[in-house]
Parts: sequence; C-alpha cells; structure tokens
Amino acid sequence: MEREWDKFINGKNEALVPLYKELSVSLLLLSIRYTHDRECSKDIVSEVFLYLLETPTKQRKEKWLGIEQVHTYLRFMVRNKSVDFIRNRQNQSVYLEQLHNYYLLHPNETLIETLKELLSTLPNTENKKVFTAHLEGYDNHELAEKFTLSEKTVRNKLSIVRKAIAVLWNKKLWILWIHLIS
Repeated sequence: MEREWDKFINGKNEALVPLYKELSVSLLLLSIRYTHDRECSKDIVSEVFLYLLETPTKQRKEKWLGIEQVHTYLRFMVRNKSVDFIRNRQNQSVYLEQLHNYYLLHPNETLIETLKELLSTLPNTENKKVFTAHLEGYDNHELAEKFTLSEKTVRNKLSIVRKAIAVLWNKKLWILWIHLIS
C-alpha cells in the first residue's frame, strides 16, 4: 500500500486505484458509523479520493510525503468529513428553526417568495435554473430528465444553491435582528 502511495505522491494518479479498491469499503463503513447515511458516506469517501486526485503533485509532496500509515491518514480524512456532515445537518435544523421564527414574525411573506427573492440575487447559472425548477415542484428524477443530467449532478447542483441561499438567508436574518434591536 505504501508503494502505491509513493507512486501517487510522485504524480502517478493511477496508483490511487489499488488504494481505493483496498480501502474504500472500510472507509465507507467508518463514515456510516458517524453519519448513519449510506449515500452521504459514499459521497464523503468519493470526495476524499477526488481531493487527493485534484491535488497537484508539488502540493502532494509537501503535504503527504512523510505519511507512513496511509490507511490511518485516510481514515482521519473521512472521519473529519463525516463530522463536518453531522455539523452541517445540525446547522440545517437551526436554520429551519430560524426560518420558522421568521415567518411567525412575518406572516404575509411566503417561503417560496423569500426563496425566489434570495435566488434572484444569485448569478444566472444552470444551478439556479435547476433549483428554480425544483421550487416549481419537479423531483430530482424529473430534473435530471429535463436538464439531461444525472440525478447525482442534480443533487449536487441543488446542494450548491442551497448553500448559497443559506449564506444569503443568514445575512437577511442578521439584518432583521439588527433592525429589531435598534
């Protein structure tokens, strides 16, 4: 395993394939222990290996040349990403509570109107078009067919827009809070 890791660090991307084959199942099981979500855990393990592949050779040597226990290091990366996933899920519940409280204070606004308002401030991209269609009631399968994308790509695009809207939502709540205490 260490031999393949050394080849990978020196720029041979194909050397990561045997590492993936050998370690992906144990890394997936580790992530599932944290997230309790098989699909998200698959994504987490894939993201770790994609990150490794996307790192330029020069940075690989700087970051990972001294690593002797590759399995332990990758377990550490997967564990951290899994914990981040849990934190994000917890933050989402906080956002939902904030959203509920906001609409108790502003009963005339509807969620769709607010989302469309926030969405209008984002650049006009395919992600935005997919999310707008999602707001119109299309499910992921229908969106995939409509935009000729895979369902995973649709989920990724929706996730990107949700994250951008969450940032805008936090700004809106912050402005509202400042307005209320002034």
